[in-house]
Amino acid sequence: MWLDQYNNLDSRVCLRILEERLKSNFVQKTLCDMENEKKCDIYKFLVDNFCLQYYLVKPIPKLYKKCISKIRLSSHNLLIETGRHKNISRDQRICPMCKLQFGQNTDIEYKYHYILICLKYTDLRKKFITKYYWSNPSVYKLVQLLSANNVKDILKIC
Repeated sequence: MWLDQYNNLDSRVCLRILEERLKSNFVQKTLCDMENEKKCDIYKFLVDNFCLQYYLVKPIPKLYKKCISKIRLSSHNLLIETGRHKNISRDQRICPMCKLQFGQNTDIEYKYHYILICLKYTDLRKKFITKYYWSNPSVYKLVQLLSANNVKDILKIC
């Protein structure tokens, strides 16, 4: 292309090639950054392509879309995030509910614990979340629950 730049070079073709290359570089860098970032431990499994996520185009109230996005993007008030801003070491971001009410202080308060494990929310979990997810919980099941195509179940979390 560069060697023959003065002979009938179509600018639309050049722009398309440039756009594709820029997108490819962005995706590669973002995936690499997500792989190396602890904050993206769950999110990297939720996004398999870089497009508008399924739940955002579904006819559900904005409040629920916002709630789902906050959970998926780790933009919430769990200690795993708020402790990071207060320079509390990761292993010290223990769930205050379990520590206070139940005397347990071994689980870090992050999405997996909050949604599928925390004893304080057992009754709500049983009422709103399908048993498959909370019986024998795993991070894999949490990823399934938070997946973009699982709008019906994820709405119950909000």
